[in-house]
Parts: sequence; structure tokens; C-alpha cells
Amino acid sequence: MKPKDESVMRAYSAAERAERLLVQLAGCDVAAMGCATGENDCKKGDYGWSPAFQAVKDLRKERDDLAQALKAKMSASEAIYGFAAWLTTRDKSITMSGEHDTPPVLDLVIKFCAVNHLEDPRADWDNKLTHPID
Repeated sequence: MKPKDESVMRAYSAAERAERLLVQLAGCDVAAMGCATGENDCKKGDYGWSPAFQAVKDLRKERDDLAQALKAKMSASEAIYGFAAWLTTRDKSITMSGEHDTPPVLDLVIKFCAVNHLEDPRADWDNKLTHPID
């Protein structure tokens, strides 16, 4: 059915565009929730696809990848407990105090960090510490 009046044709066209924009906006919501997969996904050229949808979908993937990497990464307290556990299970003992040399302990710290893929300390790491009082 073809509209006879030009103004009716413009209104009909505007309503179609508005409906498509609503579908595209809903697609952005689906992508933001991480549900733009399988049958809920759409590709460029699909009715519900838009550049905004793709950007939200890409951002959600980056967010999910970062969250997974953080879950896999050892926390600072886990590293301290792990290092202490390793020291207490080694056959070779090491003595640590203000009266002993630091290099042997640092060698073990470096080895533990390397094996566990821990980042190097930041330049001002020592300014962030609070030492317990004995």
C-alpha cells in the first residue's frame, strides 16, 4: 500500500526509522549485558546492527577479557602467603633479620616473582609500605 500524500510518506518513513533506532538501542543493551552471542548477535547489515552496537559489543569483550585476567592474577596477599609457604618448605634454610645480608633473600624474592609471573615493583613501592611494630 503506497501512501498518496507526501507528508504521510514522510511520517511513515520517520516511524520506520524510529522503530529501527529503538531496535538498535535495545541491541546496545543486549551487548552491554554480554548477551550479544549466538542467536542474539547481529552483524553489519542486519536490521539491529549499528556502529554503537559494535562499539558496545567490543567494549564488553574487553571488559570480560580483563575480568578473566584479574581472576587469574595472584593478589598481593596470595603472593606473600605463597612466598612464606615456599620458604617454609624448602630444604635449604635462610635466616632473615637486620643483622644478615639482604642479597640471598632478594634472590629468592626475584626467583619467586619470576616463576609466578609477578610484575616488577614500582619505583616508589617502599613509600607504600607500613611495617608492623614488633
